[in-house]
Amino acid sequence: HIKEFYSNINKDLIFSYLLSRKRYQDTVKVEVSSSHVSGQNRGELLIDDKSESTWLADESGWQIGIKPWIKVDLGEERKVSRLLLRQEANRIPSDYEISTSKDGVLWEKVRNVYTSKALVAEDLIINNFDPTTARYFMLKINNTKNGFTPGLSEIEAIEDKYKDIDISTALRIKESPFEYIQDKNELQQAYSYLQQAALLK
Repeated sequence: HIKEFYSNINKDLIFSYLLSRKRYQDTVKVEVSSSHVSGQNRGELLIDDKSESTWLADESGWQIGIKPWIKVDLGEERKVSRLLLRQEANRIPSDYEISTSKDGVLWEKVRNVYTSKALVAEDLIINNFDPTTARYFMLKINNTKNGFTPGLSEIEAIEDKYKDIDISTALRIKESPFEYIQDKNELQQAYSYLQQAALLK
């Protein structure tokens, strides 16, 4: 079954996406309208690649109707058509707006948003939309599924050239880059990826 699973997968493109994902987490800047008063749920946790760490909005502001937002600075203009969110149980945003900007001043809502879930992880939400060139992304949360204060574990803006990549497959390969190697070319791709992405601990 593993051979069949990998038969039509472009590993080179997936490794390219995973490296792009790592660069995103290493270089983008995140600003949030508020964080939980404990100080343990800061905005930068949204890009640390750890599902167990979580940003939480300020509860007191949420209770009086202040809508929290998350702003991502990509550092440069990029053509993007996906926004990935990793949800926090019991704090799932049910109504939110995605906007983009080139200068951080003038904002425009993305168009034709289509939302789906990644099969490998029910907490991963993929928002697909019309490609847009922008430096800044903003997520404004208007409501949550159960009314509790919003929280997210991850936010990732994905470039349009990776719009057709299956996130579930990409994360599977990220965890097991040598799970199925069918030739020397794929072996070299896996080693090249690890050389650029691996962390020494």
